[in-house]
Amino acid sequence: MKKTQFYIFIILLAVALLLSSCNGEGEGKKVQRIEVVSGSFKIGYAIDEQLDYSNAFINVLYWDGTREQKQVTADMVSGFDSGLTNSEGQLTISYGGVSVNLFYTVGKNESMVLTYSRLLMRKEGKYLIISLINLEEHSSGIYAVTFSLSQPKENMYKSFTALGGTIAREDIVDGTKILWYNNKAEPLKKDADIVKIELSNADGESVQVKNIDICDGEEVIRLPSKTIKL
Repeated sequence: MKKTQFYIFIILLAVALLLSSCNGEGEGKKVQRIEVVSGSFKIGYAIDEQLDYSNAFINVLYWDGTREQKQVTADMVSGFDSGLTNSEGQLTISYGGVSVNLFYTVGKNESMVLTYSRLLMRKEGKYLIISLINLEEHSSGIYAVTFSLSQPKENMYKSFTALGGTIAREDIVDGTKILWYNNKAEPLKKDADIVKIELSNADGESVQVKNIDICDGEEVIRLPSKTIKL
């Protein structure tokens, strides 16, 4: 009799533990799919406008048939870039190994920006190329640009080459500071590559360029920071 009661106790204890693990909010459960709650994100954004996460939510559906609602945070979102005017993009929201995509557009909003010029980065093979675009609005052209480039890994940058001008470089605490200036009679008036950086073991690293200032001969204008994953 006591042996039977012992086995019943063990079974009840196992069932209780199983139920308690199933009742956890998503812990240990496999996500089947996620759905973006209507109204969480806008379709159209002004240039340089950032995402608002205060009212952004997803519905998480699990394979066991349960569901719950989660607030979207910045670390769940990738692919959003409002730095280019008149462009279309796709942002990705990921949770529990499952993703969903949303399309968006970027347009002009004169009240939000001082200039449409931008400093961009792109990876070409073992090189990181830095360029200036949308310079047409500066009738006198661009004579110089300064910016700080992060260096997440030591010795990640093997060499720096100036394109169409001259560069001066200074090592700083978290990366390098670069000055590019035009040594020709005519300043930059069209999109152009300005710096080529040879990379070493940089795959998967995220690089940020910030404190970007351009000079058109009359004033210094600050541009938005940019980040790229190599």
